[in-house]
Amino acid sequence: SVNVSKANDAIEIFKVDNECISKFNLSYILSFLKTATSVEYIDISFGNKDTPLKLEYSSDKATIRFYLAPMEI
Repeated sequence: SVNVSKANDAIEIFKVDNECISKFNLSYILSFLKTATSVEYIDISFGNKDTPLKLEYSSDKATIRFYLAPMEI
């Protein structure tokens, strides 16, 4: 279980539309983040239960998007 709040200075924009409960494999998320070492911003979005997590970032030449299906709760 992870609780995220805006208290962390590394988080520039923190927006919550609705409370949600989702479960994702952290090792996949960490492997996605390894490819984003030189970007300034990473956008992570997710919804409730059956909605995949979307991790997105842009560089000068491309926009990269990863989607990760949620695990069963």
